Amino acid sequence: MDGTKAVFWTELDPNGVAAYLAVRRETGLSIESSNHYLRRIKQFAAWMVQSKRAPDNPLDCLSL
Repeated sequence: MDGTKAVFWTELDPNGVAAYLAVRRETGLSIESSNHYLRRIKQFAAWMVQSKRAPDNPLDCLSL
């Protein structure tokens, strides 16, 4: 989440996550690793909703 510059849950947005991963891929991160990072942040967001810590999942629209 540090790379997306989101400090609070409400600041987490799919464009920020996608932009961060794109920059990382440009600097040598493999597609496989990029997808790994995306899966993990999406799992975290889903857990936030499941555990009622957040009302919705802002990352639902992102795909690998």
